Amino acid sequence: MILFLLLLFLLLLPLYARKKSNLPPGPRGLPLIGNLHQIPAKQPWRRFRAWHKRYGPLVSIRFGQRQMIILGNYRIAQAFLDRRSKTYSSRPELFSQLGGGTPHTLFLPTGPRWRAHRRIHASFLASRQTTRYRPLQDVESRQVLAELLTSNDFAARFHRYSASLAFSLAYGRRIARGDEPEVQAIERIVRELFQAVNPVLAAFPLLSALPAWLAPWRRAAARLHDAQQQLFLALGATAMETPSWNWTLAASRTREAQAMSAAERAWVTGITFEAASDTTTLSLEFVIRACVLYPEAVRQVQEEISSILRGDDLPGWEDLDRLPRLDAFLLEVYRMFPTSPAFGAFHAAQEDDVYEGYSIPRGTAVVTNNHSLGFDEETFGDPWSFRPDRWLQDPTLPMSNFGYGRRICPGQHLAHSSIRLITARLLWGFDISGVPGQSTDPHDITDGLLARPTPFEARFSPRSPQHKTRIEMAWQEAEKDVDVILRQIGSSQPDGILGVRSVTE
Repeated sequence: MILFLLLLFLLLLPLYARKKSNLPPGPRGLPLIGNLHQIPAKQPWRRFRAWHKRYGPLVSIRFGQRQMIILGNYRIAQAFLDRRSKTYSSRPELFSQLGGGTPHTLFLPTGPRWRAHRRIHASFLASRQTTRYRPLQDVESRQVLAELLTSNDFAARFHRYSASLAFSLAYGRRIARGDEPEVQAIERIVRELFQAVNPVLAAFPLLSALPAWLAPWRRAAARLHDAQQQLFLALGATAMETPSWNWTLAASRTREAQAMSAAERAWVTGITFEAASDTTTLSLEFVIRACVLYPEAVRQVQEEISSILRGDDLPGWEDLDRLPRLDAFLLEVYRMFPTSPAFGAFHAAQEDDVYEGYSIPRGTAVVTNNHSLGFDEETFGDPWSFRPDRWLQDPTLPMSNFGYGRRICPGQHLAHSSIRLITARLLWGFDISGVPGQSTDPHDITDGLLARPTPFEARFSPRSPQHKTRIEMAWQEAEKDVDVILRQIGSSQPDGILGVRSVTE
């Protein structure tokens, strides 16, 4: 009888709690599992969008035993994550469990430890710092252009570009081919970690209390996290011995890093490399997808580039600020092709809150449905059209590609400048076309925490013999010695980048 009453209590508790707390509206779930059965494994953002149409921009669901609120338009997202960032800047408990207990900045709740990580990242990723990395971005982009003269395998070229840029800065060594053992090892571990992550496990807090012999998934995650940590430690140790400047050396001199263990310092730099290389690669693949699908928009950018360049030189940093149509094109790509369409980064309410009469209990997970934000009719009017002009007509339009508030991506300046430079040079040097018979659906993307276009082909044809010759010469003339480049970067750093205290507390 007691067991029956206990089971009945567990079944009815979510319904009672929802009614009592006056949560935002949402679909009715089932006892124990909540709305888990209603979230499809493929393209969950479509289901979320349907919920927003039915219940409004603020949707409440139960993720197993966890309360979650999904934000479906920019007005709501900015109200929660920008204007109330003090309340919603932490991470939910389920997110930290997905991190496996590692000192991974992305998974850390708000507090002294997270702020220390953030200060270190700001010391080499703040906007004023990333402008010093331009010589490295220049040489890496020149190599991509030269490689595309003989191969249309743009995905591999972009992967090498972003990995080499991040690896050179983090550890002081270039990635000349893209298949170096260190890069393969990191990618293998990250791939296995993504495969091992099962959000269902985080949906039920009781599972975390099971003994290890009843939780084989926990042992597997611990093994992968240990392998990742050992790799980060080895890479960091090598970076400390290099003769030139790099993030590992620079971070080690900060007050925050000197108070950390060697393992935690290795994580701070290692996850920066991972994030910088992965997201830049995916964004560039979407840029080419847009080039194939929207040739008229590309032609307009090419005309703009031709109108400001003198002679046959590649677009340089000094040219980019005179290319507003290029910037509008990229912002439209970011809007229409988010790299995480279903979920933005998870936030958590650090205290009980009330919004427009709805109760938001402390600990509630709050997450943006990025696809709904990008296709928010209230903000964009005709979101289903690829129309870069919208950004020229209204430069104040919002863009959430790099997150919100205190949790905004610290690498946003480096990522955007890298995408901006190479896109300008690609559209200057090549005509980019698709292959007949391929899908023309802009939402033909892969599933997972991060999305990329489903595999497609594109052809890169030099715009003229002169463009081809200039691309070849630009690569031949480039300084390829990474030590020379990094010493140049290091010599421009103020006092070797000492501790930075300007990050929002």
